[in-house]
Amino acid sequence: MKNNKTKLLLIFFISIFTSNVFGIDYFWPTGIPLKDGSRLGGVNIEKISDNKIKKFFNKKLKIIGYTKSKGVFQQKTHEVTLSDKLFTFDEEYNTGDDHVGIYLTRILGVRLEDAKKSNGFVAIPSKYKVEDVKILNLKRSTITDMHKPYIDAIKNSGGVIPDKTAKYMLSKQDSLVIYEDRDERNKFAIIRGVVFLNETPVFYNDSAFAPIFSHKEIKSFLLKIDGKVFFLGCFPLSVLKNGQRKNMDSYYYLVDLEEGKAYLPMHLREEK
Repeated sequence: MKNNKTKLLLIFFISIFTSNVFGIDYFWPTGIPLKDGSRLGGVNIEKISDNKIKKFFNKKLKIIGYTKSKGVFQQKTHEVTLSDKLFTFDEEYNTGDDHVGIYLTRILGVRLEDAKKSNGFVAIPSKYKVEDVKILNLKRSTITDMHKPYIDAIKNSGGVIPDKTAKYMLSKQDSLVIYEDRDERNKFAIIRGVVFLNETPVFYNDSAFAPIFSHKEIKSFLLKIDGKVFFLGCFPLSVLKNGQRKNMDSYYYLVDLEEGKAYLPMHLREEK
């Protein structure tokens, strides 16, 4: 089918060589509205080869998302079962100069009975045990004396924060803003492009996390998967390609906070 809605080209076909690209498998849920008003749910597979994707046929996934009721956000998870059906759709996008191009969207569908449950941000295969899902309640405040442990951690980040970035942050202490979740179990905070867990810097993203803070409806999560803590947030992920940093489009990415590594969804990985 053809979707006449003009949209910007999403840059999916990127070759990336970096040790932190792989790790936990996960997908981006997607769907295509059909002419009869129903929706074909599934997960984005783009250029994943048919042979590689076959191992996910008829497998269960846990989809992570949230609901909003009377201004209150609550995490919501769904379990769906993938089908063995692959679909390709064409969509128009604006190439500039009054030209229109065609972009192919390729998905692995879910079973029909799960079509209405396939909304969410990431879909995690059932081979991983998702033990806990917590919506982060990030509050903005300026750095005060109570945040001294964070300043000390910037000074001694153990290599997590690049030296040049750490020096810049410390020289601008008066203007530093911290976004923190004061939950006692997992003290989560972000200062500029640095993620802290329990007042310790664990991950640095060169492209920072602006979408999380500039859009009130965009929520972030702390996940516990197979006993490890992960951050799930919407931001432009900065990855290494041939020794140089490249900014990926803003969407939901998984960050292993114990390993300090961000993982790409499966359809953005390079197949070898």
